Amino acid sequence: MTLHLLQGVATAGFVFRWVAKPGERALIQSWSGKLLAILGVELRITGSPRDRTLPGVPVAPAMLVANHVSWLDIFAIHAVCPSRFVSKSEVRSWPVPWLPILGWLCEKAGTLFIARSTRADVRRINEEMTSLLKAGEVVAVFPEGMTTDGGRVAPFHASLLQAALISDAHLRPVGIRYLRPDGSPSAEVIYAGDVGFLESVCAIANQPGTVAELTFTETIATAGLSRSELARKARDQIIAALGLSANGSQADGSRLETPGDLRVEPPKASLPIGIHYPAPADSAGRAVQEPTSGQK
Repeated sequence: MTLHLLQGVATAGFVFRWVAKPGERALIQSWSGKLLAILGVELRITGSPRDRTLPGVPVAPAMLVANHVSWLDIFAIHAVCPSRFVSKSEVRSWPVPWLPILGWLCEKAGTLFIARSTRADVRRINEEMTSLLKAGEVVAVFPEGMTTDGGRVAPFHASLLQAALISDAHLRPVGIRYLRPDGSPSAEVIYAGDVGFLESVCAIANQPGTVAELTFTETIATAGLSRSELARKARDQIIAALGLSANGSQADGSRLETPGDLRVEPPKASLPIGIHYPAPADSAGRAVQEPTSGQK
């Protein structure tokens, strides 16, 4: 892992400046795929990110929108379709503030960092995304604005979809989930709470294997739709692709057992990442309403 990170640093620092954009994207794709292989993560792809058109509609720029489970999401998508990601500004300090190697690599790979608490920064990012989409770049966003345990898809924030409307881009929803080799959800991949980055890496690497499933759903044309309509349609397609319902149960109505059932400690209120946990219940199985005090 260390050698691979050093290779990435050397490539980003010395090679990127000498290659054209297609060559740079190929290097990012190859490096991300090798990173997954080192961690024992197998990619399984349904659909194609290359199909960016609708019948009878000319080729248009593409914005990928995905549910968010782990820091691995970025590299899983890069390994299939190198994209310009929009990520929270905290990623710049990965894995630790005094040695932000991974954050630096993300920046060199073209990641756009956003201070989510600042409305003016949202406007700036939308302008940058619009320019990139009009130039033919693929942009990727996580509209949930948080990670989940993979057993639900949180409501989508529509603000970052404005760039797709302005540039007349197509939306390409992507459903992401992680499984163990036996098909059960992988709790080790979840990146939330007080789990440190290096601890997360070790937890993933120590597993006998992890399967990353990426499901690319039907393309959504943005013409004539509002941001909220785009957000709802994209979320609905991802929920259907993952076999979930809007409340986190499976499509047949049965409850999906998720890593949230494994008594993971909830994240501290000061952390920027959120995660959903099943509501507590009494002995009869009825949900118990708890008072809230800040972000869970």
